[in-house]
Amino acid sequence: MIVLEHDAKELLAIQGVPVPGGIQLTQVPKYDPEQENERAGPWLVKPQVESLDRLPIADIAVAATRKEVAEASAALLGTEINGHRVNSVRVERQILADTTCVLSFSCDPIVPGVRVALAASDDATLPDIRQEDVAAPDPSAVVACVNRLSATLPENLRDPVAAAAAQLAPLYFGYEALQIEINPLVVLPDRSWLAGDVKMIIDECALFRHPELISMLERRDFAYDAVRRKRTFGIDYLVLDAAGDIGTFTTGQGLGALLIDEMRQRGLKPYNFLEADAAALIDTPASTVEAFHLLGAAKGLKAILVTVFEDSTDLTELAAVLAQSLAQTPDVTCPIVMRMTGPHADPAAALLRDAGPKIEFEATTDSAFARLAGITGVGAEPC
Repeated sequence: MIVLEHDAKELLAIQGVPVPGGIQLTQVPKYDPEQENERAGPWLVKPQVESLDRLPIADIAVAATRKEVAEASAALLGTEINGHRVNSVRVERQILADTTCVLSFSCDPIVPGVRVALAASDDATLPDIRQEDVAAPDPSAVVACVNRLSATLPENLRDPVAAAAAQLAPLYFGYEALQIEINPLVVLPDRSWLAGDVKMIIDECALFRHPELISMLERRDFAYDAVRRKRTFGIDYLVLDAAGDIGTFTTGQGLGALLIDEMRQRGLKPYNFLEADAAALIDTPASTVEAFHLLGAAKGLKAILVTVFEDSTDLTELAAVLAQSLAQTPDVTCPIVMRMTGPHADPAAALLRDAGPKIEFEATTDSAFARLAGITGVGAEPC
């Protein structure tokens, strides 16, 4: 679960982490016309979206007056950024500082432990200044790792970074986070620090152990489409690349992420990640309708890849649900490339072929990728 920046800062601030003062707005604020030009800022007006990508600088407004805050809010609310609707903005005090760095803790997908990243810049993509290592999954080990890596930083950054690590490492484990990234970590002239921007990702499977997070979600479910959708329909859905041209819909044991990686390695451009349990789709047909509505609403798709990997589900039952759901989602107009493996796959494919001409079946993942490459090749027009 991607925690919106405003909520992440609220959660960290409650635990004593220094953050810039700010408020959240879900509608354009009103102001006294007599004070509209009073220069009480500068403030940053930052759209709040469930995106893995860092916000483009162009989408963050600087406002010096109440009127400018209202205008920036009006320009952002209701728009889309990286495929996500802006339902709220955070207005926070702008902190100007010459010295910043980046500190990140994340669950390493390969080596058991916590990947610690540290950079003496607000551009963590620069390899010559980025230091990384994997620490044991323990707050003390993570802090020790940060202190080791910080030896490469300018001297004036080392103490603030050590202080930040000492506060953030226990919270990373306490919230059972998959990632906490402070970018930028602002170092003030007195060598104190604050979290200028926060990226926080929480393990949804651990939510039941965190009533404060559940309470936040229940109060603000409008702001967390992905979590609400998962709780209502059992669908994991995330827009990966708003410019992608292939929609994806996968069932079966966490294979969706592997398919996304393989697609990218072959030069294909997946738009989204969408995964659901086949048995749940059969029990709740509305979930399949919701999945196809999401893909039908995506702009610029040239094809949809549906992959079904099952070892115990009768695929004829799933095929019937898929056929019914497609009949209810006429906004899905792209060709569908489908690969099905599991019990009764052949009669299931026959059932879906009778449902309409838009589905093209492939026997292997390689042939499905080849078909997608042909559909999305040079000259292919978006549906």
